[in-house]
Amino acid sequence: MIAPRVMARIGPKLAGRGDVRITPWVVTGPTVLAAITAAEARLTGLRDSPAIAEQPDRGRVDDWLHRSYLDFWARRHSHEENEAYGKAAH
Repeated sequence: MIAPRVMARIGPKLAGRGDVRITPWVVTGPTVLAAITAAEARLTGLRDSPAIAEQPDRGRVDDWLHRSYLDFWARRHSHEENEAYGKAAH
């Protein structure tokens, strides 16, 4: 990894193949591959873990979805009322 003070000196000249510029840092290809490998290992471990149910809790998901739907439309209706009130007041 290149330190920010070095990055400031070399700036846009650094365009090596496999490097990604993330201001003010540059992440090299091997760093990205290591992060991907670590994430893949973590996801594989989670997938194979007994902590994850074999089937989803459909009732809980349905309840959440229903509440979210109602909340969205309630906020939208409230927002529309506020806009109508604001326009009428002017």
